[in-house]
Amino acid sequence: DEDLQSLLDHLQTTKVSTGAVLRGRVTHGAAALALVCQKIFVLPNAQWGEVVKPEQEWLEMLASDPDQAM
Repeated sequence: DEDLQSLLDHLQTTKVSTGAVLRGRVTHGAAALALVCQKIFVLPNAQWGEVVKPEQEWLEMLASDPDQAM
């Protein structure tokens, strides 16, 4: 969690333009990361999901099918 928070803090203070392209279901860390970008491009059928930490561990969630992770 500290690594993600450090990344989010850095992105909010950088002078470099930031952007995110959303495709599919965007949740948790990926959603938080997109929210701090200056520009967000949402592709058709993209879905915003939860931004809070899931009860499931990150490694388990990353190893599973994205559609079944929630």
